[in-house]
Amino acid sequence: MPAKAAAAPKAKAAHASYQDMITDAIVNLKDRNGSSRQSLKKYVKANNSLNVSDNMFDSLFNKALKAARQEEA
Repeated sequence: MPAKAAAAPKAKAAHASYQDMITDAIVNLKDRNGSSRQSLKKYVKANNSLNVSDNMFDSLFNKALKAARQEEA
């Protein structure tokens, strides 16, 4: 079998990681009782240039939020 060619390196995203964007949103929204998921999504979309569909954004956002919660626990 012929050797596989090396995979092309993935291009770096033009934005921070989703966990970093969520953390930034929590810090900047400054809600005393915590920020809602809806307000976090709105802040992240408004303050970052994201080139993904709405469904993909929701999926990546929810995955990052869930991972952040599990890291905390």
